[in-house]
Amino acid sequence: MKVTTKKKQTCLRLNADLLQKLHVAARKDNRSLNNYVENVLMNAVEVTQARRNTEADYPKYKI
Repeated sequence: MKVTTKKKQTCLRLNADLLQKLHVAARKDNRSLNNYVENVLMNAVEVTQARRNTEADYPKYKI
């Protein structure tokens, strides 16, 4: 069964050195640049959201 995901095209301006590093990392992972960048961004968003959720669970004390 084929699962399709809705994707939107976008354009990003990246530092040339960063773009080169992304190309190298994608090649090492046997991924397309697009797939590699999408996975990096998804992981970063998940980590950030998890961190924010954890911080929200801590009790707040006024001193």
